[in-house]
Amino acid sequence: MRLKIISCLCNGEKNVSQLLTEVDTTQPNMSQHLNTLYRGMRAVARWVATASADESAATA
Repeated sequence: MRLKIISCLCNGEKNVSQLLTEVDTTQPNMSQHLNTLYRGMRAVARWVATASADESAATA
């Protein structure tokens, strides 16, 4: 399900209604998957920021 959502979003920004026309699921289920993807992307962004800061400190 999440891979289908990501695939749809690779073609450009879409709102939930537009995603629902392309992915066969309910609105509550779509919202739950979008929330999980959002939390995962935030975790990756924090990890990248921490790794970059650690690398900068090591080279200073």
